[in-house]
Amino acid sequence: MRAADPGSPTFMHRVAAVATLLLSAAAAMFAYGSLEANLGWLAAWIALSALYTVAGVGVWRGEPWAPSLTFGVVVWGALAWTQSMFGLGITPLTVTAAGGHWAAVALLAVTPSALERRHRASLALAGAALPGAVLFGLAPMQTLTVSAVLMVGTALLFGMAMGIARGRTWGLLAAGVAVPMIVAGVVLAPTTVGMEGPHPMLPAWVQFRGVLLLRFVGVVAATLALSSVLPFFGPIVRFIRGR
Repeated sequence: MRAADPGSPTFMHRVAAVATLLLSAAAAMFAYGSLEANLGWLAAWIALSALYTVAGVGVWRGEPWAPSLTFGVVVWGALAWTQSMFGLGITPLTVTAAGGHWAAVALLAVTPSALERRHRASLALAGAALPGAVLFGLAPMQTLTVSAVLMVGTALLFGMAMGIARGRTWGLLAAGVAVPMIVAGVVLAPTTVGMEGPHPMLPAWVQFRGVLLLRFVGVVAATLALSSVLPFFGPIVRFIRGR
């Protein structure tokens, strides 16, 4: 696996980056709201905002890895907010959040990439694993032991994604440690955890209350992380046979 040389950002890179950074600002707004009404979710919202920011800045700079990784991150968000319409209702909040994510998905889908198709697919799957891992690892109502396992697993998933982004084989190997830790968290973590949305920057009629299917989010994150290795499975087997 080899990283592509950096290229000059195009107009589409800039537009897609702005869309992604706006989503980061929205996550930061929820982090701010958590200070007053929902402190348990503060760390998760901050981490999600940071993830979108890193991805958006990468796209703005024209980093070869950024469009594919960001595409995976934003697709996860788009599907999550679309699904939330069934659980939380069709409200201005859910429609705006889902619509903003799908707009970013469309922009990223046509943003040029210098990577080969296998590398793009692996990065997109790794990116899609990250938001769920963040929510799963930083959700409230975890015991200290479970939280420690999940935070280490989440950190390893970030390492996996960065390794794949840089074209390093150790990025693939990191998944072999991260995925079992996330799976262990799935067994130990609560099945569900409450989510509430009173927010000082939003009117009362766009607030939400719901339940996050915590174990389901963990299973999806682990599955996507493992799937990010599969595009390179053939070359790895051929390399081992050649040795």
